[in-house]
Amino acid sequence: MIARTKFQKKIVSLSKQLHGLTKAQVVYLREKLFDHGATLLKSGRMSCLDCGHEWEDKSSLIANVILGTECPSCNRELKVKQTRKKTFTQETYFQVITVFKGYQVMKLYKARKYQKSGDQQVFRYEKVYENWFSPQGKTEIVGQYMTSKWNEAWGGGYELRSYNTATDYTTAVNSKVIYPRKKFIPVLKRNGLSNSTYEINSFKLIMALLNNPKAETLIKSKQYALLDILAYHPNTIEDHWSSIKICLRNDYIVKNANDWIDYLRFLESYNKDIRNAKFVCPKDLHREHNRYVEKDRKARAKIEAERRAI
Repeated sequence: MIARTKFQKKIVSLSKQLHGLTKAQVVYLREKLFDHGATLLKSGRMSCLDCGHEWEDKSSLIANVILGTECPSCNRELKVKQTRKKTFTQETYFQVITVFKGYQVMKLYKARKYQKSGDQQVFRYEKVYENWFSPQGKTEIVGQYMTSKWNEAWGGGYELRSYNTATDYTTAVNSKVIYPRKKFIPVLKRNGLSNSTYEINSFKLIMALLNNPKAETLIKSKQYALLDILAYHPNTIEDHWSSIKICLRNDYIVKNANDWIDYLRFLESYNKDIRNAKFVCPKDLHREHNRYVEKDRKARAKIEAERRAI
């Protein structure tokens, strides 16, 4: 995609200057995100799949499988694999959230680890895309193109991607592992974002905090479950904002946002006051939600029985 706007041209220029992974990030990726294993050879000797060292382990196989073992060469704690396989491949995504020249940046890497008994591990990683955010909430994406969501294959040149297409594949890969040392631009810090993303898709969360004032209210009041809903479905939060304000005034934390919103819909259908803290802030949401689910089920069953009797 050709950069046409001033903002797009700026992002493309900055992307070429962006540094890669630091030594500390590579060490974290290698050591923390992959399993470290050993296999038992036909000779009865143990083989470290990380460094390739072989040694005689006098512990029983059962003890090794349950408790693991330690490589006398690289001193890693190893999980013993009880299998005849000799080659292993692991893959993972790894996200780095940082700041570059006043812009918020999310970098996503795909890493692979190849292991074979008797050999040293082979470790490779590649950057698949970058999300760029301006302090004003504009965003552009530079990277490869996801050619298949089924096996998460990436291809094409590393270039500017259209926002609509890129949004699909960036949110599809909700990175489970984010480098713990995150950096945020001042406006995100002001809006309440610290070192945690609260298990919310980081792309959606940052976009919400830059473009929706209600996101700032929710994160500062620790309503993380509702914040997750807002990140994906802002209209749902907008529709129930008056009830959410009741929760905020009563220091009521919604822990299960899906059940709570479903519960509010039941209250509305039975003409209950959804601006009354008695209804909006139940002490036992699970019990009240299930009570209305059962009540609704019986009402529907009665209507269906009457319809069949006609």
